[in-house]
Amino acid sequence: MTHEEMIRLLDDISANLEKLSENAFLQILELIDKGYSPRDARIAVEDALKKLNDERTELIVKGFEAIMGAAIAGEYVKNLKIGGLTLSKKLYQNKEDVSRLAQKIINDALKERKTLHQIARKLYDGYDFQDDPLKITPKIPKYLREDIMKASTRRARKLKTPALRAAYVKLIEDAQKKEVSRQLRAAVYEKGRYYANRIAQTELFRAHSEAVARKMMQDEKLEVVRIDMSSTHRIVDICDYHSGTNQYGLGKGCYPKELAPIPPFHPFCRCKLSPVYTKSAKNARYDKNAGMKFIERLPESKRRSVLGNESRVNYFMKKKPDLVAMLDKKKEYKTKRLGEI
Repeated sequence: MTHEEMIRLLDDISANLEKLSENAFLQILELIDKGYSPRDARIAVEDALKKLNDERTELIVKGFEAIMGAAIAGEYVKNLKIGGLTLSKKLYQNKEDVSRLAQKIINDALKERKTLHQIARKLYDGYDFQDDPLKITPKIPKYLREDIMKASTRRARKLKTPALRAAYVKLIEDAQKKEVSRQLRAAVYEKGRYYANRIAQTELFRAHSEAVARKMMQDEKLEVVRIDMSSTHRIVDICDYHSGTNQYGLGKGCYPKELAPIPPFHPFCRCKLSPVYTKSAKNARYDKNAGMKFIERLPESKRRSVLGNESRVNYFMKKKPDLVAMLDKKKEYKTKRLGEI
């Protein structure tokens, strides 16, 4: 699989993950309209997110099969280590986080619905109240009483009493549907989609890069490998260091084959390993100050974007540690070299 084919595969998987997440979000949002009890809502959320998790895993398995060019057992992919956890546990962990958050949102919404029902009866039905805050004396029609729990606003809009119509629509439409939809989208769709997509994009790309690295290591004519940044790269980070510094006197981003770092260097990284047949690694010498030179020539704001924050910048400038080793401490993985494949 070429680098360009790999990028197309990642884009397709990203789009499919987005569709799966959107469907799960809409499915869970329907729980509010069905008026489930908290217990039923919890069961339904668990079922929806378990299905979503299984679909995501299956999609990632198919991605690995496309990269490897062969059928792969789902259990093999699920047990791949990502940092200290397997892929399966990583996705499960995310499902549990999203599930707890979604359940809380739905349970709160169902409690709110009960409150709104009580308010509606008190304000509009004339039941046992001395106060009439909306100055309404007649009861609302029976059909509206029956529709309160269905969040029906179509009939409410036909009411001629402006205060009653405005209050009813605002309570049901604004307080429930819009806010609950927003919260569930953030919890189920945005958070879950981003997390799953990050794992899929990064791990599939890692598998591709390591497959390319193995082929390069088997090529006896190849001595030098170059790191090329993706054209979609927009911010200054560790990729700029790997691709833009002359660490071995072979030119920017060029390394003796065994010492070349293997992408990805961060989540969603798409840097490319390229062979350089026109250069020899015979006289390569490592410049231990390459990291310091790279950081020193960056504007202060860019230094923070590479190292993480101001305190890390100050530590680096004072202690002058190896840049890659320092950044590896806060990553799930240590940077792997071609010679380690």
